[in-house]
Amino acid sequence: MRDTGNNISKKEWLRVIVLLVGVKLVILSVFAYSHHYLPRANYDADIWMVRPGTTFFSNLANFDGAWFIRLSAIGYQKLTAGDYDLGAEDQRLHVMDKLGYMDGIERKYAYRHWPLYPWLIKGCARILGENFLLAGVLLSNLFYFLYGCFFYKLARIDFSEQTAILARARPRKQTPA
Repeated sequence: MRDTGNNISKKEWLRVIVLLVGVKLVILSVFAYSHHYLPRANYDADIWMVRPGTTFFSNLANFDGAWFIRLSAIGYQKLTAGDYDLGAEDQRLHVMDKLGYMDGIERKYAYRHWPLYPWLIKGCARILGENFLLAGVLLSNLFYFLYGCFFYKLARIDFSEQTAILARARPRKQTPA
């Protein structure tokens, strides 16, 4: 009889949770090590990710994560038009850069980001005292965890516990028909 993944025990879920948390901790450890010990490139432009005072935590929301934080705090129209005080937003959000503000080209990319995630960040930031960076990082990690659990549950529909948790295929024992 084929195991459809509907009978996942608490012990099995605990293994999945430990694996997800362990993988995240390894990734964060490598990132923290590289943030603190690898030399930073000396760029001509003022990019917030490589500024000397940029913290490890603010770098957790880089690239599109920073855009989502900007969108949730400033809004699509104000961000695209550049209708905000760059210095004040830099102090408030810790993910602003002069390069995108000055040339206006990067600001035009704001509309390529769907609104659900910025809305969730905005709602969570209200609960966390208007800390958009913390809200974005917490939500991102929460969704990582939920997706990992969903993916495991999906893998368990067709595969055994060992195959699903290790994500490697092993031949099943054939039962005579």
